[in-house]
Amino acid sequence: MTDGRGTRHQRHLLMRGLTENPDRHLILVTATPHSGKEEAFRSLLALLDRDFAALPDDLAGPTNEVHRRRLAAHLVQRRRADIEHYLKTDTPFPQREESEVTYQLSPEYKKLFERALRYARELVRDPAGGLFHQRVRWWSVLALLRSLASSPAAAADTLRNRAAGLDAESVEEADEIGRRTILDPIDDEAAEGMDVTPGGDPEPESTEDQKTRRQLLEMARMADALKGDKDAKLQKARR
Repeated sequence: MTDGRGTRHQRHLLMRGLTENPDRHLILVTATPHSGKEEAFRSLLALLDRDFAALPDDLAGPTNEVHRRRLAAHLVQRRRADIEHYLKTDTPFPQREESEVTYQLSPEYKKLFERALRYARELVRDPAGGLFHQRVRWWSVLALLRSLASSPAAAADTLRNRAAGLDAESVEEADEIGRRTILDPIDDEAAEGMDVTPGGDPEPESTEDQKTRRQLLEMARMADALKGDKDAKLQKARR
């Protein structure tokens, strides 16, 4: 199985290969703000222009205006409000209609929920590894519980992925990654969430303790068995 970090690395290598030809046009489109990690953002910029990899760390001040102007020529942001009446034409965005419908958990899904809750309580009470690993465990628990409320398929994917924030270098960075990948950015219309499944595995790959990994894989198999006809939420939505 390829973990999230390996997949991202392979995707970046592919993009670098596509940009080797300077005559090839490239448009990078995303609905997701970048994580705030400068190294990752510069890596994306370098796909547009290799010289951007050598930009000064601080772009403030009049001496760096030339760099800011070069960057501005490559970046475009469009929000829904910007194009609702673009070029004197009304853009027919559909009006969002909301309603709440309840459904009954199956005994199998309830069993998985109860097991996941026990696992979550154990994890957040574990003081091992200091504050940084405690925060990673906290965000991995939130990712797991949110995915369980979404669907069996989302739960299975989350249970098999490494936790968001493991590649962070500080508690603050782990919190920032966790917020962007797990919480709903409901107050920011430009923030549509990450395009990857957040992980529920809070342990580094080199850990000697495999108990946590076994628990996650067992729950992932339980989630797999609930897909399709046994997904009460899906069946309710089909009616």
